[in-house]
Amino acid sequence: MNNDELKSEIDYWKTFFQGNPNLDERVYEIAFFKIFVKFEIFISQLFIEYAIGGSSISGFQAERILNFRDRSHLEKVLKGRNSRFIDYTSKIEEISEYIFESDKNPFYVIESATYKELFLEMKILRNFIAHESEESKTKYVRKVLNNQVFISVGKHMQNKVSRSNTKSNYTEYIEKMLEVSELLLNPVF
Repeated sequence: MNNDELKSEIDYWKTFFQGNPNLDERVYEIAFFKIFVKFEIFISQLFIEYAIGGSSISGFQAERILNFRDRSHLEKVLKGRNSRFIDYTSKIEEISEYIFESDKNPFYVIESATYKELFLEMKILRNFIAHESEESKTKYVRKVLNNQVFISVGKHMQNKVSRSNTKSNYTEYIEKMLEVSELLLNPVF
């Protein structure tokens, strides 16, 4: 298991932005959304791989408390009787500690103080971009914009992280997704 698809998507948009300096801010929304979807797919596939005893490209193999025979077995347990869809990112947050040895849970990084709020923020952004519902807008304004005046997601992406950190929010999110993906492939305990 590797993060090549995520890196490929990031590289595509990096090249796209370099070749088109005067883009509509909505392009940042599309780029972030496409990259975050690849990130979620990567996390989901890696969770499955680790839960069924597989390993990452670096050779890391998670120590499991629960052993699933294969993907089908894992999916049946995660779905339960009444569901067709598995929200892997939520499942990872809810139950990874019960599947993997507590001091060797590769998904600790998502729940760590360093990344937890940022991961939540990125999920809120993804939901608002995808749905544009009142509920997702409220969460975006409250959690991402910290109850400041509404600005578009594209504008937020272009804004600087802070006065002391001159990276754009977009760059910060992308770098953190890549960083988390690398930590998941080769965890440091």
